[in-house]
Amino acid sequence: VILMLMQEGHHEKVHELYNEMSSEDHCFPDTVTYSALISAFAKLNRDDSAFRLFHEMKENRLQPTAKIYTTLMGIYFKLGRVEEALRLVQEMRMQQCTPTVFTYTELIRGLGKSGRIEGAYSTYKNMLKYGCKPDVILMNNLINILGRSGHLKDAIKLFDEMNLLNCTPNVVTYNTIIKSLFDA
Repeated sequence: VILMLMQEGHHEKVHELYNEMSSEDHCFPDTVTYSALISAFAKLNRDDSAFRLFHEMKENRLQPTAKIYTTLMGIYFKLGRVEEALRLVQEMRMQQCTPTVFTYTELIRGLGKSGRIEGAYSTYKNMLKYGCKPDVILMNNLINILGRSGHLKDAIKLFDEMNLLNCTPNVVTYNTIIKSLFDA
């Protein structure tokens, strides 16, 4: 039910259902429920509630998923709390929770927005080293970050690598490269 409400955009009703569920002695949230709730609170900009649920989940001895970590990373980056976002990545690794391409995209985007261009680029290189294949969204984000920050050669190099990585450029990719060339 929670997932259906999320898909329909009824985020407030998700919260109401969770409160009702929590008041029942025999109905305990699982990882999927926590994931839906944390995502709902993130969309509602109720960051404290998302973090509270994350801690509650861990207190209940449930292992957060990569999706949950990624959502919380996005909140930390939005709040400008870069070090805390990076600590979540370390926690993921310690818990043997493998980052996904979505996790790396959020990480690269957040590092880029906070001006940590080298960190964003090295995150991409580490991602490849760990065997995670990039998608076009990640590549577009990184090309954009590199192009906007004056690292045009790196942006073009990344564009050239896309075919080697079986990652097909799209219209956003081409527009980003063209904009970077004009701005250089």
